[in-house]
Amino acid sequence: MESFLHMEKDINETASRFVGLKPGSRSEKLNFSEVAIHGLKKSAIEHFLKASKLRPAIFYRYLDITPRALANYRANQALRLYLTDRILDLAKLYAHGLIAFGSTDNFNYWLNSPSVDLNGEKPVDLIHSRHGLEIVDDILGRVEHGIPA
Repeated sequence: MESFLHMEKDINETASRFVGLKPGSRSEKLNFSEVAIHGLKKSAIEHFLKASKLRPAIFYRYLDITPRALANYRANQALRLYLTDRILDLAKLYAHGLIAFGSTDNFNYWLNSPSVDLNGEKPVDLIHSRHGLEIVDDILGRVEHGIPA
């Protein structure tokens, strides 16, 4: 159980870096529910896209918003809860991928490669819904345990 909690903490800490968040102190744990309620700043989008190297088209498809609609937000304006929550989900997936594959480039390579678990489809093609993200995350868990995916 402690191992799971340690992994969850690592994923949350790594995910927070993907969106440019930093806890106030080493003992302080970021509460993603609170972050979602208050909203990420629009700058978190640029930070995530740069850190993750995820293709913007896939990012916007998952957020279910157009770049033009996001352009209506001011640079320092907080994003709606729905958008913040979705961005945090992607950040957690990328954090898990970074932990499993050792680098964002390796994770992106895996995301864009046909998967045995998906009958030859690419994991990146599932990044359009929360359900799809959960499937990709489950497969990542298997990869971490040495099961080919």
